[in-house]
Amino acid sequence: MTTDDNVFIGIAPNDNSWYLRFYLNWDEEGFNLIGRFDITLPAELAERFRKDMTEPQAIELTEEDAQTYYESIT
Repeated sequence: MTTDDNVFIGIAPNDNSWYLRFYLNWDEEGFNLIGRFDITLPAELAERFRKDMTEPQAIELTEEDAQTYYESIT
């Protein structure tokens, strides 16, 4: 929604086996993109994601179980 701030875009496959939400916007000066993402994965994919994405990219992740996460955003 072009007139709303802090709106996340959500993507999921038809079987709902995972869910990716992301937000990207320009900083106040308009020079740098800033953003964040949330991804919900089944346990068998979470370990692979953790290994493949965080180690080579040096991305710091915060992990929560799904119930705790959804309670924090509602």
